[in-house]
Formats: sequence, C-alpha cells, structure tokens
Amino acid sequence: MFSRKKSVAPPPPIPAVPFVPPPPVNDDEDSEISSEDEDAINANMETPLMAHGSHRPRSAARSNDVFRNNNSNTSADANPATTKTTSKTRNTTYASIEEGGDTTDDDNNDDDRSFSAASIVTINTTLTNFRDNLMLPFCSDETSLPKIGAGLASLSVIGVVVGLVMPKNQALAGKWYPWYRTISSVIGYTYFVLWSVCFYPQVLLNIRRKSTKGLSNDFAILNFMGWAFYSAYLGSMYFDESIRKLYQERFKNESSTVQSNDVAFSVHAMFLSFFYLVQIVYYGGGDGNGDGGKSSSNKGWSPSLISLKLKPQTWFLIVAMAGPSIVMALMISFGILPYDYWLDYFYMLSYFKLCC
Repeated sequence: MFSRKKSVAPPPPIPAVPFVPPPPVNDDEDSEISSEDEDAINANMETPLMAHGSHRPRSAARSNDVFRNNNSNTSADANPATTKTTSKTRNTTYASIEEGGDTTDDDNNDDDRSFSAASIVTINTTLTNFRDNLMLPFCSDETSLPKIGAGLASLSVIGVVVGLVMPKNQALAGKWYPWYRTISSVIGYTYFVLWSVCFYPQVLLNIRRKSTKGLSNDFAILNFMGWAFYSAYLGSMYFDESIRKLYQERFKNESSTVQSNDVAFSVHAMFLSFFYLVQIVYYGGGDGNGDGGKSSSNKGWSPSLISLKLKPQTWFLIVAMAGPSIVMALMISFGILPYDYWLDYFYMLSYFKLCC
C-alpha cells in the first residue's frame, strides 16, 4: 500500500503531446493506489516521454502542472524580451534601411556635385578656348589655317549674338519680314564685328614692335581719306534731317536705309585709320615702302610729318579727291550751287570711298 504523501519525482513535460488531466482528487482524504496504479506510475517513471496516463496520482499531476505553468510563465516572461529584441531588431533594420536610403541620397548628391563640377570645368574650358581663339587675331603671329579659322569662328559667334540681341530694322517689310529682319541683322552685325576687328592686329603689331615696318604709307593715307568720306556720307544720311528730306523728295518718299551701326562702323574705321598715320609719324615712317621704325642709321630720329613719304600716284589721288570735295562744299555754302546739291555732294563722297 502506498501513501498519498509519498513523494514521486515528476516526469519531464512533453509539450508536443496533449495532456489529459486526471480525475479530481480530494486533498483531504488519503486514497489507496491499486496495483494497476502502481504499474502506471512505474511505467511513467521508466518512460518519461509518456507524460500522460488515465490513472496518475494527483501529486504527479500537480507537479507536472506546476512544471508546465513554470514553463508557460517562463515563455510568457520571455515574450516581452523577445518582443523588445524583435522591435529593436526591426528598428535597427529600419534605421539601416533609412541609413541606406540616406547613403543613396548622399551618393546621388555626390553624383550631382560631381556632375556640377564637371559641367563647370567644361564651361570654363570652353570659355577659355573661346577667349584664346578670340585673341588669336590680336596676339598671334602664326598664319596657320586652323588658327585663322578658329579666330574667325569666334568672332562670327560674337557677331551672331549681337545681331540677335540688337534691335531689328523695322523698315524691312513683306510676308517673311520677321525672319528676314533677323537674318539681315545677324549678317549685318557679323560683318560689323569682323571688319571692325580687322583694324586692330596692325595697330597692336606696330606697338609691340615699335615700328611700322610692313605698313604702306600710301595705303594708310588713302584708307583714312576713304573712311572719312564714307563717314561724312553716312552721317549726313542718318543725322541730317534736311538731307533725309532731299532724299525722300528725289526718290518718291523712300526713306534712307542707313542705320546707326553703319555710322558707328564707319566712324570707328576712320579713327583707327587715322591712328595708323599717327603711328607712322611717331615711329619714323621709313621711306614709304613699308620700312618704318627706329633704326641705327637714323640716330637723329624725331617724330615728324616729313617721315610720311608718299608716292606721286598717291599725291595725285589726294588732290583729285580733296580738291572737288572742298570746292563743291564752299560753292553750295555760299549759294553758288542750289541747296539740293548737298545730296549730290555726299553721293560724290561715297564714290570717292570706292576709289580708296
């Protein structure tokens, strides 16, 4: 006979096997265990994997229940920690993702900055090359075809930009007049830039060498006279209201097509041509064959108009053009010739430009 109070070691629980609770046991009364119950207890002790039986003592059942409750409590206690760990891991993962996103943004920003830096370098290089090509006509003594082409292309770009920006000629009309005005302006200002710039290389070369060697005295004086005549013609057509009225009366109310850029170009060319003469006089002028400058054979050199030696043919052209210009202007001013001859007079000056 076994006592109820005899302690029996509880078998370990097997969570995977469902537990069948034993019949209720009265704690206040002792109960006797039959041989069959004893065999069941022994079987439970020998085979701990069998955690259930239909006739198990209450103490064993209670111990097993306590063990299970402890397990459950442990699991329940472990759940918050696991939850915290999972949350922490999740937060870490989110943070990693966010950091990864930030890293991608940083990479994108770095790429943008790199692209911006590369763009700035490219623009600076382009502008530097454009500036160097633009200065070729002024500073380079090389006459290679690529350098000449690069210089002309750079100057043409400036002419196109100026032509697009400047006001267009509103007198041009017709079906395609908006495009025609733009094309006319671009061509006109490109011509203006190229022809205006062509005067400077010779001036800079003379200053750099302190000599006018290679510059013809005859060309310099005739060039100055031609631009002076042309400036007088264009200036009268643009600024003088009476000349414009004479033009309208003669050509049936047609307006003069002379523009401000025509006048500016001509006056600019006249002043630079005059500067050629100043340089010829200042640097000695040579013998009129382009051999100008200070030389060892001319130790007594001093700026003088005597150094401006010209050929006889040049003197003939000077007199042939300057004489009628002066005489006809005086005759119209004193009323010997009618006033409307002023228009013919300025036309005469424009023809003299062709002779120069």
